[in-house]
Amino acid sequence: MSRHPNLENGYTLIEVMVVMAIIALMAAAIMMRIPPHRTPENEIDRLCHVLETAALQSEIKGVTLAVDFVPQGYLVSQLAMSGGWRPLTNRAALSSRSVPDLAWGPLTVNGSAAAQRIVFSGGMPDFSMTVTDPSGATHIAGNPTGIVTRIPQGG
Repeated sequence: MSRHPNLENGYTLIEVMVVMAIIALMAAAIMMRIPPHRTPENEIDRLCHVLETAALQSEIKGVTLAVDFVPQGYLVSQLAMSGGWRPLTNRAALSSRSVPDLAWGPLTVNGSAAAQRIVFSGGMPDFSMTVTDPSGATHIAGNPTGIVTRIPQGG
């Protein structure tokens, strides 16, 4: 059997494009199944942003919010009109979080030792705490300007 002299061995452009499309779809499917990498450092950064956001929301919207530090993470809640605390579930920026790799150190709010809760009522209180992860400790502090700072304590 003879081949046409002008035909070369190889793949057509359409065949290559189909293969590339299949590879792209497979890669996208795999990436959607892999959860984002959660490192303790990323989680501490997220916590700082949550605290700043809670202070800002409290000041702008005139609501009272609280962040409770529990053994496996932290819970964000809002003071309801009835006087009880209700967890925030519909606000992505202020959602509760499970962070089993972090341990909460003593918390000081407005110069006094406090239970593991920071209450935001019209802004950010002056607070300080140490967060420990497998690689070391980080000191986080907030002040009435609404800024949370983090200082690694070495590891």
